[in-house]
Amino acid sequence: KMHMTPIVALNREVGRNARVAAMLTSVRTLVTKSGRKMAILRLEDHTSSCEVTLFNRLYQQVIDLLIVDEPLVIVGKVEKDDFNGGVRLVSEKIMTLMSVREQHVKRLLLKLPEEKSTSQTVNQLSLLMKPFCGGQCPVVIGYQGELSSVDIRLGNEWCVRPEMALVKQLQQALGKGAVVLEY
Repeated sequence: KMHMTPIVALNREVGRNARVAAMLTSVRTLVTKSGRKMAILRLEDHTSSCEVTLFNRLYQQVIDLLIVDEPLVIVGKVEKDDFNGGVRLVSEKIMTLMSVREQHVKRLLLKLPEEKSTSQTVNQLSLLMKPFCGGQCPVVIGYQGELSSVDIRLGNEWCVRPEMALVKQLQQALGKGAVVLEY
């Protein structure tokens, strides 16, 4: 499991690398003396906020990911910020939360008790999953009958992108505890 450091705890990580999952709240673009673009990001999680310095090479690679109000995972070195008296991250890697989930999720398990195992439910699942197909995450139906249970892995054409929108729709159809992203 990936360890994420809450922003409020970054001051204990000065001089080391940390991984933070937080909402991007602003992007300020600067031009260096040598004419290269860089950015200062503002991130916020449920504990605090911080600035992230993004130098030119990485900035050029991830510019399309820098969408305000989208969650990001940032890996970088924690440094003292003499300007504001706190700490800041010097980013080495930036990923969307979605890409981190896709890289680490092993499978999507849908627990299907006997009473929900109807053709209507299967058709509904098919309609819900179709727009999310084409991903890398295998889908497994965990059938639970009175006398037995079995896990059925759907074919590769049913591999999905494990986006939160899909998870929420499946939870509405099957119940919260019936939809499990396994890491």
